Amino acid sequence: PTHALHHSAEFIGDAGAALAPLMTAVAALRLRAGQSRGPALVWAGTGEGPRGALLMYAGG
Repeated sequence: PTHALHHSAEFIGDAGAALAPLMTAVAALRLRAGQSRGPALVWAGTGEGPRGALLMYAGG
């Protein structure tokens, strides 16, 4: 496949409202360490309301 799919949240447990910033940090660290070519998509949402997404690229 041309894209790798990682579900890091599966291994974190119930982080509640901290999950979005936690996943953002995991994606940033993986990009910085070269463990992911990117881009990295981080998305989060509540069961009933707001949702958001962030597309991250490795810096040059």
